Amino acid sequence: MNEPVAAPEAGAPAARLERRGLVAILATFTALSLAYQVVIPLGYGPDEPRHYAYVKLLMERRVLPRTYPDGRERGGAIAVHPPLYYAALGGLYYPAKALGGPWAAERLFRLLSTALGLGALLCTWRIARRALPGGPGLPLLITALTAFTPHFLMDQSIINNDAAANCACPLFVGFVLARRERGWRLADAAYCGALLGLFALLKGQLLACLPPVFLAVLAWDHGRGFWRRGAFWARAGVGVGLLGLLAGWWYVRNLALYGQITYLPTNYRGIPVGMPFVDAWVEGIIPSLALRAVVGLFQSVWAQIGWFPEVTAGSLYGLLGLLWAGALVGWALLLHRRRSGHGVEALGAARELVAVFLTFAVTYAVVFYIAIFQHVGWYQGGRYLLVGLSGLTTWLAVGWRAVVPGRWRVAGSVAVLVLLLLLNAVSLWNLLTYLNPTHAPGVGFWTPIQGL
Repeated sequence: MNEPVAAPEAGAPAARLERRGLVAILATFTALSLAYQVVIPLGYGPDEPRHYAYVKLLMERRVLPRTYPDGRERGGAIAVHPPLYYAALGGLYYPAKALGGPWAAERLFRLLSTALGLGALLCTWRIARRALPGGPGLPLLITALTAFTPHFLMDQSIINNDAAANCACPLFVGFVLARRERGWRLADAAYCGALLGLFALLKGQLLACLPPVFLAVLAWDHGRGFWRRGAFWARAGVGVGLLGLLAGWWYVRNLALYGQITYLPTNYRGIPVGMPFVDAWVEGIIPSLALRAVVGLFQSVWAQIGWFPEVTAGSLYGLLGLLWAGALVGWALLLHRRRSGHGVEALGAARELVAVFLTFAVTYAVVFYIAIFQHVGWYQGGRYLLVGLSGLTTWLAVGWRAVVPGRWRVAGSVAVLVLLLLLNAVSLWNLLTYLNPTHAPGVGFWTPIQGL
């Protein structure tokens, strides 16, 4: 039931080539991340001053942030997020300031985001090798797609708890899959529960997307009729119980303060307060919000809205849309072959793929729901999907492999990666020539975050 999926033996030249490919991906990612750190002025990443203020609040005032009824935030800190990421940075806050003032601390925190990005990529590669054991090509492509997505690079170049969450998600998926290979014990469920609790204190989205992965893999490994097995419920109970024990206090606090598990302002809803669901549907409000969310999330998962100049944005999004369409066609072919009994091996290790896909699917469902029913601004919230980015890139890569003839796969992969590198070049150029002069005139590399 829990037999590991072993990759075929690779010769020394192939293994050496794989290592070189991985090192090249990680080195290119690091170079691009450092480029974004230089180009994006301190304090001009999304909510960056509020994230840094959170660390400052914890260290200097020894209190947690909160949002007041009038919308103000204590100490200017971003109060919606749990404290673990900021507490971890806090251990370096005073030593870094002693060496070079606030600027040194802020730059160090950004470098840690890059390091977390490297960790996320290594986890993504290892999961892809386990899920797709047919050779090194596809796992390297998935890793490169993740590494060179401009929005992921931005997240891993600024002070933001997304940087930690983007690493925690594939780390947890890989950990769960490793547990199942050795057979589930109560101790394994406890380890998973401890990680769930810690990661739920990094970012609320992880509370939404990681428990389903744990429970789905656990249920699958206990076979049909798992709900009738006491062992399943014991292990699930231990895992979920430890999650609640470690992280429950934060979410109970939110309920007490705001009446919500995770605070969201209530004055940004697209549906008028009190309007019944049926009326909102019949009048076209929900369909229009849903369509806007589909388009906005597709665009913003790749890069911040506005990073592509208007003159090129349409063409670039069109090319990305063609890539998505190609993956859809590929998956249709794969599923057809599977039903007809041909090409089943192309799907790789099904349980591993389901675990990877779940992270993106659940995260997308949550963000999509919020964009329609709670906060219209989330329709461009592709950044919130990046915790499950490896699920998306795996879906894209597997779909492309099914539709592209074998002799064209290497060339096709190179073309896609060149496109992503082009997106980064366009984004960096637009930052340098338009966004920075417009929104941060006179702010240079040595300027620390202002207003704190």
